[in-house]
Amino acid sequence: MFIISLLEINNKLCSIYMFISLLSYIIIKLFIINFYIINF
Repeated sequence: MFIISLLEINNKLCSIYMFISLLSYIIIKLFIINFYIINF
């Protein structure tokens, strides 16, 4: 029972981490694109 709950918590943390990393990747891409558009 305890191991199963630990796995679920780990799974949620992993999905949250994936979501945050994807979001930051998109934000950085947008920032770079805006930077290039402003410069050129």
